[in-house]
Amino acid sequence: MATITPTDAARYPPPGTASPSSFAFLQVAETATKDVPVALCLATADGSLVQEVQQLGWNDDATPGLSPYFVAAHESGSSTAAAAMSEAELSEEEKLRRERQRVLALGVYKYEVHKKTGRVLIPAHNALRVQSSPPDSPLFTLLSLDDMRAAVPESAAADSLLDARFLPDASGVSFVFDSEVYVVDLPPADAPEKRPASKPRQVTSGARGTAAINGLADYIAQEEMGRYTGYWFSPDASRVAFTQTDSSHIPQYAIARQGDDKLSTEEHRYCFAGASNCTTRLGINTLVGEATDTLWIPLSLLSVDTPGAASPDAETYLARAHWDPADGSLVIELEDRAQTTLQLIRVDPVSGERSLLFCEVTKVWINLHDLYTPLGSDADGAFLYASEASGFLHLTYHAANGSLVRTLTSGEYMVTAIRGVALDAGVVFFESTLGGPTHTHLCAVKLDGSAPPVALTADRPGVHVTAVSPLGTHVVDAWSSAAAPTKVQVFAFDANALALVPVGSGEPVFDAAASDKAYARLGSALTIPELFSFTTADGAELHGLVFKPDAAAHGPGPYPTIVHVYGGPHVQYVLDNWSRATANMQDQMLVSAGYAVVRVDNRGSARRGLAFEGAIKHNMGEVEVADQVSGVEHLVAAGVADPSAVGIFGWSYGGYMSLSALFRASSTFHVAIAGAPVTDWSLYDTHYTERYMGTPESNPDGYHASSVLTHVDGMAPSAKLLLIHGLIDENLIAAGKHHQLLLLPSERHAPRSQATREYIANSLLAFFNDHLRPHAASS
Repeated sequence: MATITPTDAARYPPPGTASPSSFAFLQVAETATKDVPVALCLATADGSLVQEVQQLGWNDDATPGLSPYFVAAHESGSSTAAAAMSEAELSEEEKLRRERQRVLALGVYKYEVHKKTGRVLIPAHNALRVQSSPPDSPLFTLLSLDDMRAAVPESAAADSLLDARFLPDASGVSFVFDSEVYVVDLPPADAPEKRPASKPRQVTSGARGTAAINGLADYIAQEEMGRYTGYWFSPDASRVAFTQTDSSHIPQYAIARQGDDKLSTEEHRYCFAGASNCTTRLGINTLVGEATDTLWIPLSLLSVDTPGAASPDAETYLARAHWDPADGSLVIELEDRAQTTLQLIRVDPVSGERSLLFCEVTKVWINLHDLYTPLGSDADGAFLYASEASGFLHLTYHAANGSLVRTLTSGEYMVTAIRGVALDAGVVFFESTLGGPTHTHLCAVKLDGSAPPVALTADRPGVHVTAVSPLGTHVVDAWSSAAAPTKVQVFAFDANALALVPVGSGEPVFDAAASDKAYARLGSALTIPELFSFTTADGAELHGLVFKPDAAAHGPGPYPTIVHVYGGPHVQYVLDNWSRATANMQDQMLVSAGYAVVRVDNRGSARRGLAFEGAIKHNMGEVEVADQVSGVEHLVAAGVADPSAVGIFGWSYGGYMSLSALFRASSTFHVAIAGAPVTDWSLYDTHYTERYMGTPESNPDGYHASSVLTHVDGMAPSAKLLLIHGLIDENLIAAGKHHQLLLLPSERHAPRSQATREYIANSLLAFFNDHLRPHAASS
């Protein structure tokens, strides 16, 4: 078997992961595409990170496979024209947005298909490009950054068109430019060359030239709440709701950019736990008729009788906002700062009057989601939502006034996404962990509750990522398992049988095992991990996976063992999935070198329900480390792990866990590598930290116990530690603890350059070879 090198470990995308993503259907009821929808995706043509919009060939007349949706021979070129081929081409704001969304792809990394017209929008940092009419017409440039600079001379230094998307009524495209929201009209579909003569219209005001920003999600909303926008147009585009944020009262935190050719600094206004958040206001502007002042909507909770609910004077976060097409009202989701109360509130956009639709109160914490789905006037204004009151997130069906009609799902699994609703068939499509927490399946359930949910993809084990056509007639399914990389196939939906039926040739339109160049080169050298489960001494069932070295090359074991850990909330490391499990090339490099590599999802991690997550509440680091120790003990008993040579490594929360394990469980862990670790939770941000820990003022003992610095004396004299990033260097020196330090002066939280990733991989392998392997009994 070939050896996986640090160079292999650093290359992106990893073997078998250059697969289609971001699926969307073009299915418009008024066109010929009603019965045979066009399926689109983002995919790479050469196995690189550069993506373009491609079409899935799947019907009876098409050869199975992928092909560019936009023909390069047109004036506009391919869909990648005007898109960034490297991050160096992007503005700093776009780089930060990509960092917060964990985006590595280049070329086209986002696009939108308008649900009513089928037009396609491809936004780039310097141009907005639109398809004139579906499905065969080319792209044209609707607006460029230079156009905007010319239209707004006072903003000549602005460097991005941000958060662009179609207006709901298809009359134009909206975007944010220099702290304000704008709209540019679309030309007629049959005459795209007739670009609008009038300049883009500014639809918000009052922010430019001040410390405020209109229409952009703030750092906390993007990084911790999963809300990446700050404006929302009504269905008829007659109104726009928008946030106005101001961080000027938050002290600036300077970060030196020592990797630049010339020393420079960045300044960020960072919301430390227990300190101030940015101020957020929610306004509504009416865009038709006589000009009116902005209607400012209170962001306070409503008074309720629910025991334990936060009071109306509690500080809040605006978690989500939506327009209801049934009555034109705005629906907002608010949570209190302690994140134990969530309210769904309907807002009258004319009067500003607010009414409560739903309230959830928990003793653990609120897990935000994106499951609110209005069903429209055909369903009398009803909507779908979700509740975690049972301990697991499940779908609920509500009347227009918010009253609960029925709960659609139940049991010890959780709903993770709604993929579509077919009102004619009375069916909602959703993804869930039905079938086990290491899998994700597309499911269907009747809106009338007449039958239990059905896992439509149960015959294909693994993790499924799906898209459902607007009319609910077809499904794109992309799935993989730890044993096999991604396949993509299109199915028709049989509403009577609640089943998926293969279409066209009945074969996948994409198979990474057959088309991925990196997989062709390295696939045979990859080790398939084994998934396992075990029970801790106090009765918790945990899931793990282990990469075992090739016995022919490294013997039957036990082996020096390395725990690859994350361990924090809202993340799951153990999945029956190719990219998350098998294609982690750092793990493959280590197992190729003769180490057993193990991952365990300890209590506190995601997709196991509130009780499982809530075990870490107000005391991070204790139960997580205990569960990782139990995982090692399980593998020692199985004859896989050598107890005399156990290491651990991880990044971010995994870095925190690596330090915590070395300091709190030194009899189990002998070597640790901690990348970008959190060391003192009072120095992390408000929304994330306070969700789990409360504030430093309300929970001083918990913050003290959860700090790795509290436990540094537990590090054994013989233990070895490599820190990547160096935040706690002075504290370790003061404690007299030997360690090595690896600095990455040009990287943010997640290393993005291949050179840096290769440097880290080399350091990882060398450090374990130097300090862990000599401890092994076999050595």
